[in-house]
Order: sequence, then structure tokens, then C-alpha cells
Amino acid sequence: DLPQIKTRPVFSGGQTGTQVWILPFFTDSLSGDIKKVISFSLEYKEKSSFAGSEAIYRKSDPFESVLASGEWYKIALTESGAYKIDFSFLVSLGLNPASIDPRNLRIFGNGGYLLPQKNDEPVPEDLEENSIIVVGEEDGQFDQNDYILFFGLSPHKLEFKQGSDGYYVDYVNNIYSDTTFYFLNISDTPGRRIIDKEDLGDNYPVIRTFDQLLKYELDQLNILKSGREWYGEKYDLKTTYDYEFETPGLAENEELKIISSVMAASYNPSYFELEVNGFTVGQQDMDVIPETKYGIKGKTRTDTFSISTGIFPGTTDKLDLKMRYVKSSSTDLSAGYHDFFNIWCKRDLGIYETQTYFQSIESLENPFSTFSIADDGSDYTIWEVTDPFSPLNQRFSTVNGRSLFGTETTQLKKFVIFSDNN
Repeated sequence: DLPQIKTRPVFSGGQTGTQVWILPFFTDSLSGDIKKVISFSLEYKEKSSFAGSEAIYRKSDPFESVLASGEWYKIALTESGAYKIDFSFLVSLGLNPASIDPRNLRIFGNGGYLLPQKNDEPVPEDLEENSIIVVGEEDGQFDQNDYILFFGLSPHKLEFKQGSDGYYVDYVNNIYSDTTFYFLNISDTPGRRIIDKEDLGDNYPVIRTFDQLLKYELDQLNILKSGREWYGEKYDLKTTYDYEFETPGLAENEELKIISSVMAASYNPSYFELEVNGFTVGQQDMDVIPETKYGIKGKTRTDTFSISTGIFPGTTDKLDLKMRYVKSSSTDLSAGYHDFFNIWCKRDLGIYETQTYFQSIESLENPFSTFSIADDGSDYTIWEVTDPFSPLNQRFSTVNGRSLFGTETTQLKKFVIFSDNN
């Protein structure tokens, strides 16, 4: 028998090579004796086909980014929603809008979610062009009353995701940035534009509420001064904190879910107690940590509390959360830390503040649904933003103070309604 030899190609620092393993012992097939390799010679030959194996280590062949040509302007935003770029904003960028052909205006961006830690997960290699609307572009001039509308994403991921037991909250807080960047491009060619989506009518099951997700997270304390875990309020000398969420139109007699994530550094039993609008909804019992120098410095816990909004008297337009950390004794030196709250609530479909982002898990019970939105008679625009990079202008009708539209709902659709005048 021959010694066992294994090889594999490697790619590092732009150089290619081969890694070789040799087991220096083998059995002589004639005598049965075990022999040891004392020395050997290695002849290395490059094959022209070896270059193909570099694809294993490189994401793709070199390419020219869209940023390589044209005029580019960086735009910062912090919340998901519809955004407007008007004449004065372009002037603030140092541009002369009157010299721009608005048909060649383009917006690029990939949102701002946290990149995956695993380097083998697919990520965009370049900026993606987003569909936009340029009001008044038909005449080929950007006039005083012309403007751009586009949809932008927050840097923090907060959305519904379907699991084996139904939908759950998929939340990833971006610890590296509180800002998403999009890029305005003045090109020589026309850009992508938002197209209309047909209103299928009002003959389907009617949806009058929507599922809203709210979050609270304050990243200001890193207990280990290392790693990716950050916490907000410290429950130590002060053991009670209040948190307020505005929820006008909170639907009555509907389930309300509160996801609470906390951490405690305590050698003795302790717990967090949560109240909502004066009602105790539950507590989070915290595990103790060992009294060792190099042991675990804290124990985390995440729980979901479910209550009915029917317990609140009358109409409720906000949720007042009170979190209290209870130690084993007044002399206990333990401390608690707040990580985040996620709130999943149902609200009546209406127009709140400057714009309303809405989706309905109830609509998934029907292949087609009619959404019914209370409005105040003003002019509004509705976009479907299920694909946030390619919004669709959802057509709708207005009947008796409500905006109505029908659409297919075999998947969870996402929408935003807003006023062009805002």
C-alpha cells in the first residue's frame, strides 16, 4: 500500500495554491510490516483548468458597479415609509433642478438591514435600482412643483415571518447604524417607475383592522465591553421604568402580544414584573448566576405575554407599560437590564399621523380581500410595498368616507397610505 495523500486547492490574498496532507505511515503489502516515510519529493504542476476552482472562494467575477458613472447624491433616512424629494431639496444638494431631465432621475438602495454574520449567505453585490414616481416629469423639465416619491426601509428589521405554528415576529436591531442610505442618480437614461395595480373591487371579505408591530430598544450598555449584546435601562437603584406607545385606533377585544427581553446579573432569585395600562400581565423569573470570577455575568430571558384589549376600560389610544425589577431583598446588589420590547397589536384601518403602514394576517384566510380604510376626505396615495424595491400604486375607490380596494391575499401583503401634500 502507498501512504495516504490528500490535497485541496486554496485561495488567499489573490494567490492560488494546493494544500497537501501526508500520513507518513503505511503497511507493506508483501511483508505486512508498518513502514515510515523518511523523505519524499513533490512535483507541482499548474493546470489551466485550476482557475475554475477559484469560484469556490470568490463570490463572482469582477464587475463594474453602477456607482462607476453618473452623478450620485447620498440620502439618509431612519424610518420605513414613503419619502418625498422636492425642488428645494435638490437645490440644497447643490443642484440646479431646472437643468435636470426628471425622466432620467433614479433611486438606488438595498435597504439597511444588518448584514448576515455567515459569509456564505447571499447578499447583493451592487446597489439595486428602486421603482419611484416623479410627478411632473412628462414635460422633460423639473419645475418648482415637481417632486420624487420613493419608499425607503429602516435599518432595523421588524416584520412578520411564517413558521410551522403560524406567524411570529422577526426582529433584528441594527447595532451598527441607525440610518439607511439611498442614492439619487442623475443618469442619461430613463429610470424605473412605479406602475399601477388594479383595484379588484369590493365584493370580497372586508378587512377593517391591521396588524401593527412596534418596538423599543435602547442600546447604551455593553456589560462585557465586548461582543454584540447591548442593553438599555439598568434596574439597580432605580427598579421601575415606564414606557409609552401611541396606538390610536387600538382595536377592541383583540389579542395584544408583548414580547419582553431582559437580562439579570443576580446571585439570588429575582424577577421582572410587567404592567400594561395598570393591569399586571405577567412576570419573568430570572435564573441566578454563579459567584465565580470567570463565570457567566448575566442570564437572559425573552417571553411573550398575551392579553385581550377588552380588559381596558373604554377606548385606548396608547399603551403604558411599567416594568419593575424585584430583588430578593433590599440589600441585594443584583441588577437587571432591559433589552427590548416588541408589541403586536391590532388597530382599526385608518390614516394615522403622516402615513400608515399596514398589513393584515386575517386577510390570509381569503384568496381575495377588500381593504376598507377610514379617511377624512383628503387626497391619498396607497402603495403596495410587499416588494419594497418595486412598489405598486394600488388603485382604490372612495365610498362614504372609506377608501376601498380589492386585491389577492394568498400571501401577506404590505401597504402604505400617505398624503402627497405632506
